[in-house]
Amino acid sequence: MAATGARLEYATALLDEIDGDGYDTSDPAQLKMAFANPEVMQAARTAAGTKAGIIAGVDLLTAGVGGNL
Repeated sequence: MAATGARLEYATALLDEIDGDGYDTSDPAQLKMAFANPEVMQAARTAAGTKAGIIAGVDLLTAGVGGNL
């Protein structure tokens, strides 16, 4: 479950970071330009990895809590 949440968070955060750099993530041509820009992708991957790691960590720490309440 934590791995699924991390993957989903990573993908969402990656697109959010690209969008924040001024690219229109609903336009395939602009996405292609963003993916081809190493600086944009390095920053987006770093931010997305951090966010996904935090989400996965919280998911792992709270995995058994819901069933015990």
